[in-house]
Amino acid sequence: MSAPFAGRVKLPGLIGATAPSIDAEEMIMAMTEAGIDKMVMVHSSTTYGFNCDYVADAVARHPKQFAGVFRLM
Repeated sequence: MSAPFAGRVKLPGLIGATAPSIDAEEMIMAMTEAGIDKMVMVHSSTTYGFNCDYVADAVARHPKQFAGVFRLM
């Protein structure tokens, strides 16, 4: 699964600010390096729209590493 916003993503509320985008597997590697066992992924419908498939898929594929907060319609 590739990140839905590959490359750089805009940071809401910070004019002109961007951050690198990473996929779920890269996040797990970063979490492991930092000693983090589990994290919560929050899908922002006001920023990214109502398609929360990426967060839902990542949580389904890696339930020991991710929990998700998103709206089902």
